[in-house]
Amino acid sequence: MSAEASIYLETERLELIPLAERFADEMYDGLQSPELYEYIADSPPPSPEWLRERYRRLETGRSSDSSELWLNWLVREKTTRRFVGHVQATVKARSALVAYLLFLKAGGAGYAREAVAGMLLSLERDYGVREFVATVHAQNQRSIRLLERLGFTRRSFTKNAEIIRGEPTDEYRYVLNATLRRVDRTDRGSSPFPTRR
Repeated sequence: MSAEASIYLETERLELIPLAERFADEMYDGLQSPELYEYIADSPPPSPEWLRERYRRLETGRSSDSSELWLNWLVREKTTRRFVGHVQATVKARSALVAYLLFLKAGGAGYAREAVAGMLLSLERDYGVREFVATVHAQNQRSIRLLERLGFTRRSFTKNAEIIRGEPTDEYRYVLNATLRRVDRTDRGSSPFPTRR
């Protein structure tokens, strides 16, 4: 693993900026839409101060026992410099559990696929990840389509995997091996490799 913390990345239309407390206020409004949390157990941040404190904790980039690397990127449009969501990975050994959240106003532009694809490429190249894992609510068809387009394969189903707003929910586990990964680079917004600085 050559990199020890989140590094700056670029795709064709997006910047993936390492999460930092100073960006919390700019992210706050986009995270307020309840629709974003339909399929996940999180809720809108209760206040800008709460979000700043959360980002401050995540900036450490590691679990308390240092066994996991916590990589978090804020996703920003290059042209407008407007934040449109975030992507993240928890790396342990050569495996990464990945997740993503794109704001509603960014929907339909292909940003989710572009940002996640850029993150996966960096995780393989810069962090030595060989296996990517994602869990997804069984009814979240948009996220399922995204994972499958990126080459993930459904490996398992867990009933009552999580409680979301008091209701048990089922989830799928998807896996992608780095050596088998194929990104369709003819799609709009895709990039063979993100740049870094």
